[in-house]
Amino acid sequence: MLFGTDAAPATIATMVTSHLFSLATTQAHGDAHMLPPEPWINVGEVEMSAVEHIDFEITSADLYPHPTLVGITELNVVDSDTAGDQYDITAEFNLVLLGDVDVSGYTLDNDGHVQMSSTTATQMIVVVPFIADIEDHHVGLTVNGSAEASPATIRTRDPLDGIEHAASWLSDLVGITFPYDADLHQEFTLSGLNGNSSQVYLSSDWEEPTLHVDLGGQEVVIASRYDVGSRVWDGKEGFDLYPPYYLSSSVDGLSEEAFTSLSQIWEYLVSPAATDS
Repeated sequence: MLFGTDAAPATIATMVTSHLFSLATTQAHGDAHMLPPEPWINVGEVEMSAVEHIDFEITSADLYPHPTLVGITELNVVDSDTAGDQYDITAEFNLVLLGDVDVSGYTLDNDGHVQMSSTTATQMIVVVPFIADIEDHHVGLTVNGSAEASPATIRTRDPLDGIEHAASWLSDLVGITFPYDADLHQEFTLSGLNGNSSQVYLSSDWEEPTLHVDLGGQEVVIASRYDVGSRVWDGKEGFDLYPPYYLSSSVDGLSEEAFTSLSQIWEYLVSPAATDS
């Protein structure tokens, strides 16, 4: 939601998203001397939520360079002064990234000695609060709090619950208009900035329902898939060791998380370069 501004909400969203796209594309490459590329965004220290395979006390966590830009949420204007096409605006938003996190910490052995440990937590969603200062058409970004990381894999016990979770993310991403009366069982349209739009429909396969999104002739899908490894057997009776359905993306391949597809959908709908042809 946007409030307290004379500038059109879509204009502010466009300026912020265009700046983020520019950072992600121009700073994510090395130079002619083959030096490593600089991180396109700095998020500061990362706070980790529970991750199953990390069995030590975490002391630090840092996002690896070049995460995927998934989108932004909760864009709110807190101060605004506009004159014609000149802007002096302060806005808050959450930046959503998909990437790996370098995690360090320690354990105590049986003798009470400290043993240092480290690992990489892969496919993490990192949400970072930012402040955007917009003066005329220049956008400056400042981290506005701790980044929070959680596993990108979303598991549910009911396959449609996962699809509804993905739909909820779509409706939360700034720049995407999700129909308030959208029925996931009927085809509907997502609207974005600059007149961009996408048709969406849900496949009829109840066991592995799939959300199909048309991006100007390229189809991106988010599927709720069954993990056969979740089922264990105790004699004749079986039970699920953990929620058996997980969301997956299919863009250029298959990834066991939905955010790769969500990123593609958001970029298409909010990018000035997107066309609906």
